[in-house]
Amino acid sequence: MPPMSGQYTITLDDDPIVHKIIAQATGFASQPFTCPQKLMKKAALLNPIAVFLDINLKENVSGLDCLPELRSLWRIAPIIVMTGDRDNALIGRSLATGANDFLRKPINPDELIARMQIRICEMQEKRGFEEIKLADTVFNPRLGTLAKDDRVVYLPRLEAEILLHLSNGNGVSFTKESIRLRLWGKTKVCDNAIDKKLTTLRKAFRELNSSMALRTVYGGQVALALSGERAMREVN
Repeated sequence: MPPMSGQYTITLDDDPIVHKIIAQATGFASQPFTCPQKLMKKAALLNPIAVFLDINLKENVSGLDCLPELRSLWRIAPIIVMTGDRDNALIGRSLATGANDFLRKPINPDELIARMQIRICEMQEKRGFEEIKLADTVFNPRLGTLAKDDRVVYLPRLEAEILLHLSNGNGVSFTKESIRLRLWGKTKVCDNAIDKKLTTLRKAFRELNSSMALRTVYGGQVALALSGERAMREVN
């Protein structure tokens, strides 16, 4: 199995249907593995945005056995444990072993994507970058600057927060409502407030002639496209 290109997740589960459910829910391809041994042979060549790991595999094998090694190898990718076992002690054991979150089976696609989005952002924010390389630009969230070559654009504070939020998502899409809550909390703002902020970001990308774009997927959710995705419809 050759290494995958682009953004993808990894699924460790002996049920061949699970990785398809995860791929459909997240919108990203998911590379399937049915046992820890096969996964560990390929792990060093892989760079997933998230990992979904079943606990109770065939022949009394536990997915938790390889979790510590995967955690040390993929320090930024969130690892989400899955199981149909009702033993609550498994939650504590999973988190203590290195998991970031826990899902009960049968999988609820809405819960899965919500948990993945949250954990991806948490893991990215823990990196503590002062400057972030985004496609052909360098973004400094502390200063609110976006630079390419010798050109610099200064972003307003809220626009810089949106860009940081979307970049931390690592290509995952977010609803406008989740962005609004991040910026203003429960404060009421007009319906097009987010669209105006996104328009400012688009103008900054154009001013720098950047390959980045904002795109809408899944009924209006927003994602940051870093390259080669301008064919998707941009946010107005």
